[in-house]
Amino acid sequence: MLAVLVELDLHIPASRSLKDKRGVIRRLQSRLRQDLHVSVAEVDHQDLWQRTTLGVAIACSDETTGRSVVSDVERIVARTVEVEVLDLHIEVVATEETGFSMARGGTRDPRVGVDAGLLSDFTVELDVDVEDDITVTGGAA
Repeated sequence: MLAVLVELDLHIPASRSLKDKRGVIRRLQSRLRQDLHVSVAEVDHQDLWQRTTLGVAIACSDETTGRSVVSDVERIVARTVEVEVLDLHIEVVATEETGFSMARGGTRDPRVGVDAGLLSDFTVELDVDVEDDITVTGGAA
């Protein structure tokens, strides 16, 4: 099993209040949940009118499915005229069954809401600049 964590840093230029921002976020979250069956939450910048960071969690059985859903997330967000994508960060976390060794022990990791001891010793991080190619880094922890 793979868990793909997507962090989207967004700008909402037309927002004039937190109420405006919440409406835009609520519609985007609803669309992602209904169309892709992913978990979505606002994870940063809750107090700013024109900026937000959304976290999207995707559980999938293989890399191909994960890539497909991430592409769909990107497509939906890019087509949402009320928001501009400032940054996109993708992290893939795999279980032992997919060929990665697991860490032992650990503490609760608030970024992903699971015990950090369950995270893999090996992670892959993709930093995507919307206008550039994907940069892949990774290795054993």
